[in-house]
Amino acid sequence: MDDPLGPEVEGWLDRVDWLREHSGDAALLAERLTVAPSVLLETYAEPGAEGWTEVGSAVARRDGPRWRHEVDGPAAALLAGCQGVLPLNELLELLSFAHDRPTDELVTATLPAVREFVRHGVLVPAEEQAR
Repeated sequence: MDDPLGPEVEGWLDRVDWLREHSGDAALLAERLTVAPSVLLETYAEPGAEGWTEVGSAVARRDGPRWRHEVDGPAAALLAGCQGVLPLNELLELLSFAHDRPTDELVTATLPAVREFVRHGVLVPAEEQAR
């Protein structure tokens, strides 16, 4: 494709194929993921009587179609941990301990978002990042 989104379309198709290969929860949980280099964590705040009050955060890509996802504290912490070192299951175990939540509950709540992050190029398999 010659248009500016050509590489993004190819990358998206590659990511969808990767997700198909890792469609089971166990396969995805065993993977090491990393945040793409073009991703930023944005925080936003509202003015108040005593200054600014943080009201939310989002991760956003600075390239391609500029996907953007709202994130809460635990999601931001998970993304910060995605440095390609630990598999996703170990990161979720650490996160469940840090936030005093059952690991199974956290896994169930998190995997759909992780799949969207991969689909949108916010998270990439660690071996992809190494290339």
